[in-house]
Amino acid sequence: MSKAFLYGYYGMHNAGDNALLLAAAWGARHYLHTEDFTVNSPSTFKLPVLGHIDRLIREKQLFRGQNRLHQYGAAWKNDHLIFGGGSVLHCARDIRHMRHLCSLNQGMSLALGVGLGPFKNAAAERECKKFLERCDFIGLRDKHSYRVAKELAPNAHTELTFDLAPMLLSIPSLKAMPSALHPVSTVSQNPEESTNKRRGIAVALCPVERFKGDFAAETHRLKALARSLALVHALTGEPIYLFDFNGHKSLGDSAVHKQLKQLIPSKVPVIYYHYQSNPVAIIEKFKRMRAVIAMRLHAAVFGYLASTPTLTLSYHSKCDGWNDQIALPENHRFDAFAINEMKLQKVLLDGLSEGFAKPGLTHSRALQKSLKNFCLDQFSMEEALCLQH
Repeated sequence: MSKAFLYGYYGMHNAGDNALLLAAAWGARHYLHTEDFTVNSPSTFKLPVLGHIDRLIREKQLFRGQNRLHQYGAAWKNDHLIFGGGSVLHCARDIRHMRHLCSLNQGMSLALGVGLGPFKNAAAERECKKFLERCDFIGLRDKHSYRVAKELAPNAHTELTFDLAPMLLSIPSLKAMPSALHPVSTVSQNPEESTNKRRGIAVALCPVERFKGDFAAETHRLKALARSLALVHALTGEPIYLFDFNGHKSLGDSAVHKQLKQLIPSKVPVIYYHYQSNPVAIIEKFKRMRAVIAMRLHAAVFGYLASTPTLTLSYHSKCDGWNDQIALPENHRFDAFAINEMKLQKVLLDGLSEGFAKPGLTHSRALQKSLKNFCLDQFSMEEALCLQH
């Protein structure tokens, strides 16, 4: 049995990053025979598979370089170094640090299900080339990242793989959850009273404009969503569920969701789910919904994994990339910066009454593509798939 240092943006109160951490740990345990994990986290929390996660680094260091010292030690003492998912390769300083960790590690250095860019400058591109050449294996989650990797480092061991999140489909609790759509014949007075029927519309937004101070653009989107959700509720009786995917005190989702809730008429039932660390629990909740409106990328991913019809509000190329990868129906794709209200209302109402179109990529195929992140020279894809049964 081996030990691994899992490096990423973990422990920062982000459900999407927690999903990547959980998927990386699940894959490492089952396919790399890893039992002992050190996680790059500034906080303590719990996850399935990993259990209690100790803090490795601090948000406020006691002395300059303290966090790097702990990270260097973790890279040195563990058998493997795993960069597990996400857009982690875009800043020269961060990429250089990751390469230094590779140099300290005595075993395999693996970047799994990662995306490349957009690079901040030419220095970041140069550092990424060095990093790719230093890693033992790099699984790229999308075609664009794979093309960039091949251009930068044609001799590096790179493969076109997939996002790590579909690995969560291997977790027994998710396998056991029903995913078929159940018709709702009556409007319940209590939106939470039934768990065996799908009920409600989940919404997960991202406060992207708040980072730039563009509150007017955000308010315009929220008003459009509030009007659309109020209309859909009036015609269908479906309640609204708001999900915080990022629970950070200042950079999280609570402020934008609270504002949306205030804009929705009080007669519309709105249930608010604050951030929780366990991504499996969120996916299980999504399995009980009739539709998801996702601006957060991993809300779209969770909606897909839950087999719940998902309408995406794209604000970044990574959102468009995910839509393309799963062959999301074109009418389920919306521009977050210019929402077509009438289209949104029509797609929701038609879907709720007649059924939604499905993504082209099946779960089984997504899992196969995700498993490629762990199909190194140690075993074949066929062997990996056999371990699923």
